[in-house]
Amino acid sequence: MPRPPRPRGSLPYEKPPLSIDQLVDRLTSRGLQIPDRDRAIRYLRHIGYYRLCAHHGRLWNVGLGVYPAIPNSPSISWLQAPDALPERSRRRLYPVLISLQSVLETVSPRSSWAQRLHTLLRSRSPMNRAGMGVPEHWAEDPFWSRHIE
Repeated sequence: MPRPPRPRGSLPYEKPPLSIDQLVDRLTSRGLQIPDRDRAIRYLRHIGYYRLCAHHGRLWNVGLGVYPAIPNSPSISWLQAPDALPERSRRRLYPVLISLQSVLETVSPRSSWAQRLHTLLRSRSPMNRAGMGVPEHWAEDPFWSRHIE
């Protein structure tokens, strides 16, 4: 007997989820240099936390109790201008967006996520962007501009 048709847009996803340790192993195998495994594990837990919050609640203009540490290793892609991350932005959504792009740069180098983020943020008012901790000229930093242009 044939299977009934699936509703449009509902493909089965049968791949088991990876543990945080397995994700770190995968990132390492794809070329990301991880000098501090424990920090990488904390970083990935933060990303999972933000994904959950953003999906189920308001995240754009709240201060975050859990936020990523700013990397000090030159092997981790990050903002390049010295004043690109103002102090007022450090506990907002903006460092999380930077972190996501930093990871995507390694695991999916051809991702268009930064371009889509740029389009989305351009459509928001300056007040909304400020609430997220996004500086006025954020897209001019080489970290972002190389992915947007």
